[in-house]
Amino acid sequence: MLLAIPLILAPLGPIQPLTAPVSLQVAPGISIQFVQNKPKPNFDLEVLQPLRESQIKTKADCDAQSGTLDGLKCVLPPPPTPVVVYTPPVAPAVSGDAKSFIYNHESGNVPCKINGGSINCAGHPYLACGLGQALPCSKLLVACPDLSDYACQDNWFTNNYMIPRYGTWENAVAFWLAHNWW
Repeated sequence: MLLAIPLILAPLGPIQPLTAPVSLQVAPGISIQFVQNKPKPNFDLEVLQPLRESQIKTKADCDAQSGTLDGLKCVLPPPPTPVVVYTPPVAPAVSGDAKSFIYNHESGNVPCKINGGSINCAGHPYLACGLGQALPCSKLLVACPDLSDYACQDNWFTNNYMIPRYGTWENAVAFWLAHNWW
């Protein structure tokens, strides 16, 4: 490990510039290395000027990139703004597909899915859970204490939620498409 510690020493005589690093061992395995400080570069002359010169060689170079010449710099137009096209989900054609649509959009068809993305077959006291994301989870756990029981959940969501509320899976999907929840 190299540790740089600035030291201020009172000169005992004329100070000679270091031409190479000098190491001083102060303990076994520990040494101090003295190096010559390099002067800071003239930023404008040594950094910016070469950069400016490398920006553009000819006006044709700038024109080829659809830029405009501003002094020595070729100013390029901003990149085009990407266009994001939203394609809404499409209603499925048959009833089995409608149920799959709901389960896939609510839980990814994972029976132990907890709202927020975690998977926990013990459920959660106040978050949504299960295939159709029952909220709160406790009402589903009364009927299906083992959330990994797909058939129990499917039966519960069909008979205790979907039929009383929507009548058919297709109506449930239509509501989901309009509201992004069911």
